[in-house]
Amino acid sequence: MPRHPALQRIRKPTLVPDYPEKDAGVSREPTTAPIAPLAGEEETAEINEEQAEVNNDEFRCEPCEVEPLRTAPNPILPSAADVEEHRLTHWPFRSWCKFCNLGRGTGEQHRRDAEKQRSIAIVGIDYWYITSGIMKKRSELEQAEDSEGEVQLTAAREDGSIIKCIVVRCHQSKNTFAHFIPCKGADEDKYVANLLVTDISWMGHTRLILKSDQEVSLLALVTQILQVMKFKVEGLESLTTEQSAAYESQSNGATEVAVRAIRGLVRTLRLCLEARVGQKVPDSHPLMAWLMEHAAHLLNVTVRGEDGLTPWARVRGRAFNQRLFGYGESVIAKLPTNGPQHDAEGNMGARQQIGVFVGYCRSSNAYRVVLDDGRFVTTRSIRRRPMADRWSSEELAKVTSTPWDLRVADGPQRVDMGEAVPRDAVWPTQHSRPRDA
Repeated sequence: MPRHPALQRIRKPTLVPDYPEKDAGVSREPTTAPIAPLAGEEETAEINEEQAEVNNDEFRCEPCEVEPLRTAPNPILPSAADVEEHRLTHWPFRSWCKFCNLGRGTGEQHRRDAEKQRSIAIVGIDYWYITSGIMKKRSELEQAEDSEGEVQLTAAREDGSIIKCIVVRCHQSKNTFAHFIPCKGADEDKYVANLLVTDISWMGHTRLILKSDQEVSLLALVTQILQVMKFKVEGLESLTTEQSAAYESQSNGATEVAVRAIRGLVRTLRLCLEARVGQKVPDSHPLMAWLMEHAAHLLNVTVRGEDGLTPWARVRGRAFNQRLFGYGESVIAKLPTNGPQHDAEGNMGARQQIGVFVGYCRSSNAYRVVLDDGRFVTTRSIRRRPMADRWSSEELAKVTSTPWDLRVADGPQRVDMGEAVPRDAVWPTQHSRPRDA
């Protein structure tokens, strides 16, 4: 290939061995040194190099930034003999084999990218159900996923044979929330929407994506959450939705992982509690509603990630520092010193009361306790009882309140007047007299 015209007269310096004079009795290794340019050629070479750089600038591409995207893998077909040998057993799986893909292909592998940073948090939402002590997805129920099946499902929920639950999972911080959903008719969606808005706003995200599958009831819930968050959450910059592929709930993988974790821990805590008190805890018992939220809280404060932080620490900036108590444990709770629960029995009444521990209040760093009289309280101080008095089925039977009993109703509510009190006497009507002229 001919050289560039501007480089025709450029002489490249070559390296030749330079043998210095030998010292007495000392041998030296040969060294290299460039040949000096000929007379008058040094200045010409510098000018030609500068001209060549100017000419090359016309063909030089400006540097630009390109997003590194992944290319689909390209299967390489081996030799005909290797293909024929593989077709005898079809083991192991080969991506280039048509019949391996048709028979046992699993599709594209979606692996977690640990180094991938997301600028917008993704919060996944999904329903699941408890029936006969077994936790199932909607598609696993015997009721069809149509209008008639929804009517049958509602009837089963009303008689207590099926319990509806919901899970919320933040893909970024790994925080998980789970709740029992009461069958309350038209008020159900409004209650659930406000409940999930409280969960999501606690994590402090100002930019997020709500991800769900394409279940009709779930899409309606997400729409209602969007409406509530725009009015109740301050500083919200962006809020959008995203759905998994139709009939592919596995594409919402992080939420599916949360469902499996909640299932396992709820089942474990329930079996442990039943062994302590010697009695079964029915699915419809209020203890199960509190247990669902407590199990999610334990996952948030105990499971450490690769960064050495728990989900709780990622959003709160510190580790969870409240003391641990067993779920359903009988404790001594200190009553509030102020507020409507203060001095319920007068200023000479007991300052502490026996109750059942049912979880933690994440917004105020307090403990959740259901007292002997059925009242639910949050307190910052509880004490353990001796082991002989710590676990009692009689104490658990006194738990009658549920998390949805504590919700604040929206809008004005009618309040009846109190008991009758003595009424002031009615003054007789006074007739006005004509003024004097």
